[in-house]
Amino acid sequence: MSAGAAINKFLARLGAKPSDAVLSAKWDEIVGQNSELVKISRGVANRTAYIRPKNPGEKLILSYEIPVILKKINDYFGYNAIGKIIIK
Repeated sequence: MSAGAAINKFLARLGAKPSDAVLSAKWDEIVGQNSELVKISRGVANRTAYIRPKNPGEKLILSYEIPVILKKINDYFGYNAIGKIIIK
């Protein structure tokens, strides 16, 4: 486990939430090749990330990628920071 993941895990135990700013700023790094399909629409609320496809026609394709994106986000933060992703 990386030092960043260990720190994030510790902060999660203290009740810290993933930052909208961090998620938005690091989106390309976290999501990787799928990042060109998506942008954060409303950020994070109650462990739910709200995302929007850049092209509305990609909504169905994106829906199949949700489990992978969710895993990448939680792996990045080092704990289950996000429980659900909603596509707007």
